[in-house]
Amino acid sequence: MDPAFIQSLESTLRDITAPATVKQASSRLQSEFLPNPQSLPGLIHILQNASDANIRQLAGIEARKQVAKFWTEDNALPEDIKSQIRSSLLQSTVQESHPLPRHTSSRVISAIAQLDVDEGRWDDLLPQLFNSAENGNSVEREVAVYILYTLLEAGINVLLDSKLVPTLHLFARTINDPENPQVRVSTVLGLGSVSEIIESASVPGNASADQNPVEIFRALIPGMVEVLKQVISADDDKGISQVFEVFNGLLLCDPALISKHLGDLLQFMLTHIASERNLSDECRIPALQFIMTAIRFKKNKIQALKMGPVLTKSFLEIAAEGENEEEDEEDEETPAQMALRAIDYLSSGLPPSQVMSPLFEALPNYVNSEKPGHRRAAFLALTAAVEGSPDFVANNINVVLPTVVNGLDDRDIAVKSAALQALAELASELHEVVSDEHEVLLPLVFNIMDGASTLKIGKNACLALDAILEGIDRKVIADKYLSSLAPKLLQLLNSTNDASLKSSIVAAISSASFSAGAAYLPYFQSTIEAVEPFVRVGTANPDSLSVDELSLCGITFDALSALAGAVGKEVFRPYVEPLMGYAYKSLQSNHNRLKECGFLFVGAVARVYGAEFTPFLQTIVPEIFKCLDQDEFDGLLDNEDDTQDMIGQDDEDEDLLNKYKINGALATEKEIATEALGEIIVATKKDFEPFLETATRHLISLVDHFYDGIAKASLVALWRSVTAFYRDGTNPEQWQPGFPATYKVSLPAEKLIEMSRTASLELLSNVDERSVATTLCDSLADAIKVCGPVILGSKEDLESLCGELLLILGKNHPSQTMDEDDYEYDGKQDAEEDSGENSEYDEVLTDSAMDVIVQIAAAMGAGFEGVLTAFSPVISKYCTSSSATERASGVGAFAEIINGMRENVTPFTEDLMAVLLRGLNDKDLEVRSNSAYGIGLLCLYSNNTQFVQSNYITILQKLQRLLKKVEKKRKSFGNNGDNEDDTNDRGLANACGCVSRMALRFPELIPMGEVLPVLLSRLPLQDGFEENTPVFELIIDLFQKGNETIVAHTEQVIQIAAQVFTQQAEKEAEKSSKFGSSAQIVMPLETEDIKNKVIELLKYLESQQPGSVSSHQVLAKAMSA
Repeated sequence: MDPAFIQSLESTLRDITAPATVKQASSRLQSEFLPNPQSLPGLIHILQNASDANIRQLAGIEARKQVAKFWTEDNALPEDIKSQIRSSLLQSTVQESHPLPRHTSSRVISAIAQLDVDEGRWDDLLPQLFNSAENGNSVEREVAVYILYTLLEAGINVLLDSKLVPTLHLFARTINDPENPQVRVSTVLGLGSVSEIIESASVPGNASADQNPVEIFRALIPGMVEVLKQVISADDDKGISQVFEVFNGLLLCDPALISKHLGDLLQFMLTHIASERNLSDECRIPALQFIMTAIRFKKNKIQALKMGPVLTKSFLEIAAEGENEEEDEEDEETPAQMALRAIDYLSSGLPPSQVMSPLFEALPNYVNSEKPGHRRAAFLALTAAVEGSPDFVANNINVVLPTVVNGLDDRDIAVKSAALQALAELASELHEVVSDEHEVLLPLVFNIMDGASTLKIGKNACLALDAILEGIDRKVIADKYLSSLAPKLLQLLNSTNDASLKSSIVAAISSASFSAGAAYLPYFQSTIEAVEPFVRVGTANPDSLSVDELSLCGITFDALSALAGAVGKEVFRPYVEPLMGYAYKSLQSNHNRLKECGFLFVGAVARVYGAEFTPFLQTIVPEIFKCLDQDEFDGLLDNEDDTQDMIGQDDEDEDLLNKYKINGALATEKEIATEALGEIIVATKKDFEPFLETATRHLISLVDHFYDGIAKASLVALWRSVTAFYRDGTNPEQWQPGFPATYKVSLPAEKLIEMSRTASLELLSNVDERSVATTLCDSLADAIKVCGPVILGSKEDLESLCGELLLILGKNHPSQTMDEDDYEYDGKQDAEEDSGENSEYDEVLTDSAMDVIVQIAAAMGAGFEGVLTAFSPVISKYCTSSSATERASGVGAFAEIINGMRENVTPFTEDLMAVLLRGLNDKDLEVRSNSAYGIGLLCLYSNNTQFVQSNYITILQKLQRLLKKVEKKRKSFGNNGDNEDDTNDRGLANACGCVSRMALRFPELIPMGEVLPVLLSRLPLQDGFEENTPVFELIIDLFQKGNETIVAHTEQVIQIAAQVFTQQAEKEAEKSSKFGSSAQIVMPLETEDIKNKVIELLKYLESQQPGSVSSHQVLAKAMSA
């Protein structure tokens, strides 16, 4: 080596460590030295000989990079130079006295070994390392084990194959190194790398325990736990981080490695670390992260171990530590915040019996505690748990809501704030249940807003108000609250200068206008004048705004979307052009949150204005495409530019900095942009065709996106586009059942259907995210309902779809099994017998799959018989499940299948009747309700006449419970909910529909004198309006036949009709008042056909007794229409 070259290179490196010369020296290093192959041996020489440890470390970092560039390049380095480097590096590394350059030098050895060992060019390295790891001095052992770890991490084949078992045996000794803690930590790191490549399925069944890598690894886990204890005791922050990272990685590796130890590991992490208040957050937070990862990926194992209750109660205790936390200072994670997030994970992943039941058992002691931190934790835990188990909370609302109401009056501000958060979450997840109590809740929230002593209280009160308003009936808001609510909110908005509070108030205004619909019109002008400046100023110079001001601008766009939908396009029209201009500016900004809300606004404008949005396509659509083309990964750091930052850092830290980073804010922005794209396609249809190919390509590329929000948004947008183009083209409004489809669709619709089907079936076969699978099933069901069998494609497509649906119903789909350890690698069952319990999220997926099957039945008609034969056994299992939700889902699916197949269901009559009759005796009201619906349809359509008739008496007897006249009592403040009466509106509707269909089919088997008065007493229906069709068809039929009983009740029938047409008018007003709303409103008279038939009946009754009908204004109007 040229001494002058080495001296100049070392001088340049020294200049890089000095701030004054770093830029010039870095440039010189890049241009003059690094392109030269001799820089590699030069850097290694400096690594081995320089007097300054920082220079040695920097030389090592650069040498490692150069290895990949020059080591294997032909003629770049003479073989004797390489040989000299190999022979000297290990010795110089052991002799290095400083830890950081020693680790860097080890990494250089690893970099060379990655290129040489598997090629047989450094055969003596592994024997040297194995010998040094056991027989050398402390530093030799440290270096040897660390290099072995880096080689395992790099995937050296020799180590992973023939040397794997010897390496594990070596680690079994080095993990107990008597004097060097770094040897023990490096051993754990090496075991982490080994865990990533062990596959239990590839282990020979006859392998002895000492030759079985799975068994050897399992035996090492207790030693790994001891190392974790040691680094915690030594306050070794880096070691703590490294060992925890390995334990987290084990949760994602072959289940056989950790399954037997998982319960003990969770108990250790929970009891000895996470719950130990004397430990630092640097220890407790990783322990909580380990438990949360386990909940995510090992939930079935945790459920089988019945650890849900102890985890839930422990997390609640940890959450109570957050008494003194500033709620607005949430940048730094604390154990209390992590514990609340863990409760969220538990409630979503485990059955309510293991999470919600123990939580609800513990809540009374917490809410009644003298300690404010305990009371606060109770409400925050409830807030975290509601989303994952809304049905359980709804069934216990009579206990939950009074508890939260009491919390609103708590003397401690932090507790009151937490109670408001709980109320907001309850109202958000349980719209109707909570909003029914508006007369109690809204005055309380108003009082808190009026007397709010802190911004946090004011903001959370607005959040609660926002959520409650969204669930209240439009008429109730308009009649009882709007006249005082709208001025109050506008006054509050004008009285504060705090941007974050303004955001909360604007959000409440948004909900008020959305819920009130056209009734908000009197307050529109003052509202838009108050909020418009927030977007005008915000988009003019967004870079000058604070985070809170940007958030206010974004939320205002959201509120403007609601206003447009509320007051309608004509009233809003003067503001569209300028507001779209502001939105366009927001889309061109560099702020994700602002762009996200801009996309929300343009999507809403498209929804309200439909085809009138077309003039904006040329400017808005390219911005959406530009957004969707962005990458959520920031990319790699420029190592050379950041060399100065690396001085004094371990070379491992450099590796971490080089890893890709996900931009979560951009992912959310792309999700909203995707939703907006779907809205625009649906709104503009044919006008969108110039962009359709590019849009479809984007959407299909995103359906398997790693971020589930984007994947779900793209699926919804894709299939909504399909139904929009189907409805807009020359396609049959009423398709005919049959498979394959015999009708033609327009070319754009045909292309969209084909591409969407292909992408969806491919996704469904491998998607491992439960919520994405659910969205996919929902989208398919909706598309089949609208477009019919053309969605199903070919026989092969149908078989593929049905195969995936069978997997979902059998709970064997990738989205259901990715986190299961059902079986050990040796064939023994890993978990206890399945308890039959599921999380509520799990049941949502199977229910969505049932919906797809139902729509396939309707689309195929007679052709579904073979498919039903395949599905019937698995659906029948649902009908006898221990889960009431699953029983209701299974019975409901059979009922809808009957409705789809109609007379083609005849061969299955006896089996279906048995299932449905059993369901009428079920203890669960929804199961009984669905059974009644199904039995009515079976009686109406089946041609197995004799069998159906033989069951009429039995059916009528069982229906009495559903039809029994009782006063309606709700589970709320006035009722403890102990006695469940059959007063569910849907159940009553289905029972009425059942009796009506039975009477229509075989009127001679129905004792009309007894049944008809009971039926009429249950009218008008308050839910399940589609059952009005068979009910009125029966009434009309009886009048046509001159039935004495119905004639005697003519006045009652007229009264019922008046109430139904009043309901009809209210629903029509609601529909017209919510411009652009995507929510479907079911009309009391669901089709024009039944509506016209009822009007004809009313005209007949009026002719028989003039004035009897026309005296009712609503009926007179209907007859004259």
